[in-house]
Amino acid sequence: MFMTIFLDQGAVPSQSNAGAGHLRVGYIGLGQMGHGMAANILRAGHSIFGYDVDPKAMSTFRSIGGVTVGSVREAVGSVDVVITSLPGPQHLEQVALSEDGLLNSAQVGTIWIDCSTVDVSTGIRLRDACTQAGIEMVDAPVTGGAERASSGDLTVLVGGDDDIVTRLNFLFRGFAKRVHHLGPFGAGYAAKLCQLHLNYLVATGVGEAFLMAARFTVDVKELYLALQKSCAQSYVLDHHVPQLLAGDYDESFNLGLAVKDLGLICDLGESTGVELSLGRLVYNRYKEARDKYGDTAPHLSIIRLLEDSHHQLIRPMSNMEVVE
Repeated sequence: MFMTIFLDQGAVPSQSNAGAGHLRVGYIGLGQMGHGMAANILRAGHSIFGYDVDPKAMSTFRSIGGVTVGSVREAVGSVDVVITSLPGPQHLEQVALSEDGLLNSAQVGTIWIDCSTVDVSTGIRLRDACTQAGIEMVDAPVTGGAERASSGDLTVLVGGDDDIVTRLNFLFRGFAKRVHHLGPFGAGYAAKLCQLHLNYLVATGVGEAFLMAARFTVDVKELYLALQKSCAQSYVLDHHVPQLLAGDYDESFNLGLAVKDLGLICDLGESTGVELSLGRLVYNRYKEARDKYGDTAPHLSIIRLLEDSHHQLIRPMSNMEVVE
C-alpha cells in the first residue's frame, strides 16, 4: 500500500539497523541541497560520513560539525544507509559503478537512498545491480529547494518496497516534513520529473504574463498581490515574483541543471507515449537561455531572456537602468 506519511506522527518498527533509531549514514553530495539535508540528519542524532568532489563543500560541512572522508569507498564502507544527492545520471553512475564506488564498497544489507533527479531507466539499472550486490535501493527525490533543505521542510517523493520505506520513515524525519510513497521503485524519480515539468511550465508562463503586464504599464507589484488571491496562485508565483521584482534571478539553482531536468522530462514523455508539446517548447527556450547566459546562470534567467528579447524589464526600472 502506498501512502502519504506526515513525519510528526507515528513510530517506526525496528526490523533491522535501518529501524534502530541511530544510524551510521554515508552522505555523498554536499552541495546546496545535500548540505542542508545532511546537516539536519546530523542534528537528528545520526552519524554522518560526508563526501563531495568539491573540497569547499566538504569544508563547509565540517564547519558545522560534520565528519568528512576522502572517497566514496570511505563514505559507504561501514554504514547502515547511504544517501546520494547528485546533479545528474552520469554523476550517479560514476559514484555507483566505479572501481572504488558504492557497489564495490558497501556491505551486504546496506540501504541506498538516492535523492537525485535522474531518469527512471538509469535508476532501474542501478537498482538491479544493487540487488546482485545484496544492497537495497530506494529512489527518494526531494522537492522544496535549498532554503527548505536547510530548514528541514522538504517533501520526499519515494519509490520502493513498502517494508523498506516504512523502516526508513524515522530517517526521513530527520530532513523532511512530508513523505509521499508513490509506488514501486522508479515512481519517485517519475513523480519528481512530473513535478518539475509543471514547475518549468509555470515559471515560463509567469515570465510571459508579467512581461505583458509591464509592457501595458500595469502596476506589476499590485498585480502580484492580486494573483496571490486568484486561481493563478502557485509556489512559483509566490516565491519567484518577489525575487524578479527585486532584480534577483535566483542563484540557488542554475540553468545547466534546469536544461538537464527538462531533457529527462522529455525522455519520460517519450517512454510513456505522452506528447509533451508545451514541454518541448519550454525545453528549447531554456536551452536558448543556457546558450546565451551559460550553464551557471541562475535558473530564472529564462525570464531574463524574455526581458532582453523584448527590451523590457518586468520590475519597475530605476532612473539609472537601461535595457539593451
